[in-house]
Amino acid sequence: MKIFYYIATVILTILVSIVSVFFIITEWWLLFIPRYKRYKMSDPFLIIPWTIVLNTLTGLRVKVLNKQYVDKKRTTLYICNHQSWIDIPTLLSSTHASALSKKEVKYIPFIGILTIYGGAFFFDRDEKKSRLGIIKEVIDMLKKGYSLCVFPEGTRSFDGNLLEPNITLIKLCYKLNVCVVPAAIEGSRNALQKGNYYMKFFQKVVLKYAEPLYPKDFKNDEEFAKACWGKVTETHTEIKTTYFNK
Repeated sequence: MKIFYYIATVILTILVSIVSVFFIITEWWLLFIPRYKRYKMSDPFLIIPWTIVLNTLTGLRVKVLNKQYVDKKRTTLYICNHQSWIDIPTLLSSTHASALSKKEVKYIPFIGILTIYGGAFFFDRDEKKSRLGIIKEVIDMLKKGYSLCVFPEGTRSFDGNLLEPNITLIKLCYKLNVCVVPAAIEGSRNALQKGNYYMKFFQKVVLKYAEPLYPKDFKNDEEFAKACWGKVTETHTEIKTTYFNK
């Protein structure tokens, strides 16, 4: 069975590469838009159509719940657990926000260029100077009223169980009085699991948003951060119980 997945994945890689080249050629003008603002234009012209093509080619059955909690006019930090590369376009295409990304993504053929087009902020997880620099950029971005998506776990979970999160940016939102919208995703690891080099097609993926949490409703940044990540955990459990335990 694995040989079928490998062959299908090779074909998929070729098709996705062709589509990516098309977007690279046609969407170059995005580079002339300031990075803070770029996602607003890349969303309808790049991220959403590219994600639709990906889901169509892979047969992914993506269900997004509680989209009413996504507000394009509100400055928001969207946080989510992380299972697969699929999480990134799925979350970005529905939040209409920019994203933080580890620097390695920038060097992935085709995808790296498209990530730059989308206005992502790159950082080196192993370099303190880079981490401090990205925090300064995030502060500036949020103060200017732009929204951001992050995966606080920092890496993909192999078995779907949530990892220990880095809550620095959530605490930062408390200090800046910025709303946080927790979200959880399940099923993406079934399509493309960490460590696998092949794709499983026609998998079900569920992304669910929770209600926005506001700093003013909490006593301190620690309490706020724990509540935000606790909501991610709770929402993830709800998804597994409702959609994947049948």
